[in-house]
Amino acid sequence: MTTPPLRVWLWGTPALAVPSLHALHADPRIHLVGVTTPPPAPRGRGQRLTPCPLHTAAESLGHTVTHARTATQVDTLCQQHAAQVDVGVVIAFGVLFRQAALSTWPLGQVNVHFSLLPQWRGASPVQSAILSGQSESGITLQRMVKALDAGPILWQHRTDITQQRTSALWPAWGEVTATHLVSVLLDYQQGEITPTPQDSTLATTCGKFTKADGYADPRTMTATTIERMTRAFDVWPTTSVLTPLGRVRLHDVSLPPAPDTVPLPCAQGTTLFVHTLQLPSRPRAHAQAVLRNHPDLFAHFSA
Repeated sequence: MTTPPLRVWLWGTPALAVPSLHALHADPRIHLVGVTTPPPAPRGRGQRLTPCPLHTAAESLGHTVTHARTATQVDTLCQQHAAQVDVGVVIAFGVLFRQAALSTWPLGQVNVHFSLLPQWRGASPVQSAILSGQSESGITLQRMVKALDAGPILWQHRTDITQQRTSALWPAWGEVTATHLVSVLLDYQQGEITPTPQDSTLATTCGKFTKADGYADPRTMTATTIERMTRAFDVWPTTSVLTPLGRVRLHDVSLPPAPDTVPLPCAQGTTLFVHTLQLPSRPRAHAQAVLRNHPDLFAHFSA
């Protein structure tokens, strides 16, 4: 007797969700019933309404994309498809699900979260792990509950994140998720995975970062702190220091002395070595070239 395919609904937004879309679409053991993203939003200088990466990719595969921006709209979609779906998969969707949406489908909603839960529950787990100096983080698939990122764990993948950047981890972990997602869902459906409750006493939380979080002050921050910022915030909000020429963005930096770098004095007698930086309204440039024209750029930090 042929086993019917697992019926899946995908909720998501960014490019890191696209590999999982392709995995679900291509596997004959899966029937991808629907894809929901946020509605198109104004982007770019012209503020043109632009669909998110998952929307564009889903349409290119022939899927009709629905939109939701509120928990009420999510509830409605779940109820409309109550008999057609076994499980939802949620990847960086940006809406808090209410109990109705969490319990409508037999296997609930499975969330892909980029931390080793219960570490870094919340909106910015990758950046927070880098900022805290962790050597290891990873991916968790959890069955969602009403409390944020507090659901029982179905699967985890551990990764060494020493010297890693957010811009590298997001796409890499998107690919890792896609590689394992289908097998985890099928094992979960067949009862071969026992969801493991999280130990809430070990939980840490993180919120959304703002543009101001990217402003570094070498007079009060150590070189280690600022170096971590440049890796955690390399997608957004980036890391900058206030100089006589305005806010200068730091791109490539190192803690040990390195050739072709410029020293930036920091708190507690530490030094950050800057490879590339960016002056206001200028392209990225080698720090040594910039300092030849502006030799006092960082002088006030050593005063």
